Amino acid sequence: MFLKLPKTLEPFQLARKPQVIQGVMTLSELERLSPQLCDSDGQVQVTLDFGTDLEGQAYVKGAVSANLSLICQRCMQPMDYPVESQFSLGVVKDADAIEKLSSQYEPLLVREDGTVETAELIEEELLLSLPIVPKHKECI
Repeated sequence: MFLKLPKTLEPFQLARKPQVIQGVMTLSELERLSPQLCDSDGQVQVTLDFGTDLEGQAYVKGAVSANLSLICQRCMQPMDYPVESQFSLGVVKDADAIEKLSSQYEPLLVREDGTVETAELIEEELLLSLPIVPKHKECI
């Protein structure tokens, strides 16, 4: 069962005691994604797995799943666009740590207080999953 996700996360603290957080977030909560959608009804299911690898690097491995409503750029009609995306992020405090990050991770830069906004994390993954030009298969 998926529960509502917390507004903020503390990745370093969560990684100290490996754990998995599963939850949902409404698409309407994702302010940067909303202009890309023709309908922001619905939700995204999220799984976040926090831990530390053998080199001591804190990480977040996760998956997002959503059905997004986009506008086909060929016929200008709504279309469903299913997203199933997985990601692997290395948690870092500053730019120096980003440069030292293993290539198996994309950086997740935390704020000075050690937190990240959950919506920003999820939204970034969904934005990266969007097609450059949305089109129905039959409109190609």
